[in-house]
Amino acid sequence: MNKVAAIILAAGGSSRMGRPKQLLKTDGVSFVRRTAETALASQCYRVFVVVGAQSDAVREELEGLDLTIVTNTLWHSGMGSSIRTGMQALKSDRHTYGAALFLLIDQPAVTTALINTIMGAFRKGSDLVASEYANSFGVPALFAAAYFEALGNLPSDSGAKVLLKRHGADVTRILFPEGAFDIDTQVDFERLGNTS
Repeated sequence: MNKVAAIILAAGGSSRMGRPKQLLKTDGVSFVRRTAETALASQCYRVFVVVGAQSDAVREELEGLDLTIVTNTLWHSGMGSSIRTGMQALKSDRHTYGAALFLLIDQPAVTTALINTIMGAFRKGSDLVASEYANSFGVPALFAAAYFEALGNLPSDSGAKVLLKRHGADVTRILFPEGAFDIDTQVDFERLGNTS
């Protein structure tokens, strides 16, 4: 039960950006593909990608990668619906996984080493592991199987951070100051050195 499933949340409509963040490219690689490749290079047993907005185009970006794509038809209702979709994808194989690790596609500083460090904390006995940045903590974050039911019952407009806060005293925090920088707007994107 030490096997970890990575669940990449890539279904959002990118309303603040004004165009799909999943498809934005830096160094010639789209955000969604870069995140998927980073997860695939880690010690995760299996990688799932939850798609929604622009799902056909996002699927094309992931062609050739050994992962499982699941569609959230309710993506517009909020991140909680994508988390539920990801957890539903694990259900048929639920006894395989000891934990689920959630990733977003708009945190460019996430590395395979960070993912493996988070998984290492789980294997040492931590049931909740989160990245610490900006005087808070959040994704990438790992939840042991004991939390699968709660993840599957999250309201559509809630993220997994609700659970992390509820069980804050039990969360192992991994320092990741670069996690404070995520790509929400064109200005953020340009800070990566992109102009298009």
